[in-house]
Amino acid sequence: MLLPKIIIQNILKLRYLHLLSLNIFFICLVIFIGVFFDIDPIDTELPDISDFKENFVLFFILGVLVFPVFEEAIHRSYLSKKRNIIWSIFLLILYFFLISDYSLMRVLVFSTYLGFLILILSSSSLYNNQLFLLFFTTLFFTVFHVFKYEDFEAHTFFEVVFTFFPQIISSIFLFITHKKYGFLAGIFHHSILNCILLFTIYIIIIIFGKEMSASLIAD
Repeated sequence: MLLPKIIIQNILKLRYLHLLSLNIFFICLVIFIGVFFDIDPIDTELPDISDFKENFVLFFILGVLVFPVFEEAIHRSYLSKKRNIIWSIFLLILYFFLISDYSLMRVLVFSTYLGFLILILSSSSLYNNQLFLLFFTTLFFTVFHVFKYEDFEAHTFFEVVFTFFPQIISSIFLFITHKKYGFLAGIFHHSILNCILLFTIYIIIIIFGKEMSASLIAD
């Protein structure tokens, strides 16, 4: 357990722009690898990213201004201040009742995440355990994105990893940003990340004529 703690301590020494730049680099690397090796992410029921040609402004508003605030409030607002867990719980419950799909799996995931939030609210030792928080915030942030995908069995292991890598890697960097610089810095990080990715994928579509899924954005 000593080595992971040392790694986290060293990563926490990185400056804000370093964290943001590394986050962008890793996700853009995955995008270009996907283009080069023709790896397609899992399809979603959401509009494809190529719809930018007609709805770029809508994608920009949702991906850069709306989703970052809402998702950071639910998944990481409490990392800088413990009392913000109350806001995460409130927004999680609100989000649950706003969705139209109440499948058993979705209910289990929401219930488990609610239990996690209550647990760290009531336990100072767990809240102060950096590895515990990093693992579960990354896990739940990624799992919450699973619901927009379908037909997993029709895809290869590499396509599944390719699909969820942006959420996993971004959650790790956002965790560090929140711990070191606070909630607003986390929102800005998330917004800038999505903004750059939106334009990057759009350019790839225009230049290479490549259809790319909106799943590549951390949203």
